[in-house]
Amino acid sequence: MTNTDTSLFPYAGCGLDWVFLANGYTVHETPYGQGLSIHDADGLHALVLREIITSPHPICGQELRFIRSMLDLSQEGMGKIIGVQRLQVTRMEANRKKPITPSADRAIRMFFALQQHDRDLADRILELLNEFDDQKHEQTTFAPSDHGWMRAA
Repeated sequence: MTNTDTSLFPYAGCGLDWVFLANGYTVHETPYGQGLSIHDADGLHALVLREIITSPHPICGQELRFIRSMLDLSQEGMGKIIGVQRLQVTRMEANRKKPITPSADRAIRMFFALQQHDRDLADRILELLNEFDDQKHEQTTFAPSDHGWMRAA
């Protein structure tokens, strides 16, 4: 998105090149140059996150990084959710404008919805995903019963 309105402030601090602020901020001088104070930054970031998740556009690398930081996930943690290694998450984030894979996009949107609805369940799923790496399938025995097939004791 290109800013054609010079009264809008490009909010580069969130890492997204398409976010502009009409108001809700204060510019002030610091010993290091101009500083910016966002009024209710948490509320702004939550709205930007919801905008990304509900947008019909594919999630791109810069948005993946924003989502990951907002969900307080490491690259490894995000990789678990979307089914890739940490290095692949790094590569996706580095390609700022390139859409991520459709399966990763869907997984992120579904995980976000779950996380918003039931944070405890989302946290438990992340714990299970971490445990999967250390687990091997054990021998499981099934036997017929009067009610169909069942797991044998």
